[in-house]
Amino acid sequence: LIIAGPMYALGFIDLAASSDPANAGPGVFFIIGWLYAMGMGIFQLYKEGTTGQTIGKKVLGISVRREADGAFLGFGMAFVRKLAHILDGIPCYIGFLWPLWDEKKQTFADKVCSTVVIQVPKV
Repeated sequence: LIIAGPMYALGFIDLAASSDPANAGPGVFFIIGWLYAMGMGIFQLYKEGTTGQTIGKKVLGISVRREADGAFLGFGMAFVRKLAHILDGIPCYIGFLWPLWDEKKQTFADKVCSTVVIQVPKV
């Protein structure tokens, strides 16, 4: 958001300043912001899939692992887990609160993907 947000803002300014808004394209700032957001999303999935940690998880000292054997998820399962977080939000976001009283501290997405979040040493 630190980089993509200003790019989108500049894109809106560019669009507003256009002499013919009907024919104005998405603008270079929109494209740069979109490419950056996509790149960061793929990077986050790669890191979570291969190391169990995004940058934020590393700072907090937590890691996502497969429940059965404690192995890392892999890129594909990390992607599926991110998509499954939609389930956490459907019933009034209660899925995000579910770990507060769940024995294994899992969200709905964790239950669907058979993953757990564990404590690891902080960096």
